[in-house]
Amino acid sequence: MVTTTTTTTTALATPDEVCNYKPAAKCRPVFEYKGQKYIGCTTSIRWPIFVWLTTWCSHDGIYAGAWSKCSWACEPSAAEVVRVNKMAEEQRAEERSANEARRNHHHLVHNRPVHAEPSRPTRQRLAPDGSDDDDRE
Repeated sequence: MVTTTTTTTTALATPDEVCNYKPAAKCRPVFEYKGQKYIGCTTSIRWPIFVWLTTWCSHDGIYAGAWSKCSWACEPSAAEVVRVNKMAEEQRAEERSANEARRNHHHLVHNRPVHAEPSRPTRQRLAPDGSDDDDRE
């Protein structure tokens, strides 16, 4: 009989992150070692190779000697992902609102009705004798 063991060492590095051991790329997601099935990484001590506690994963489905150390990695917590996505959506909404305000301002400034220029007074032409042309009959 094979027992399945999942080694999960999860810790909050900060309220915004969750940290855990991640298997190396060469490792199998599920492997068997000494009759036990492991998912991900394990801290099982392998004598005589490990004299100290190391988190590791197997390259083979049934451990045959090839292994890698697991790495400690932190990711944003689900709550942090929701918070960041909400902030990003609020920022996009503010940008859309600002763009709309700029478009409206541009429309008001550049699309005013065109008014005819005020007519300039014309100079009255005088006859050579200094009288108005209109006064002549």
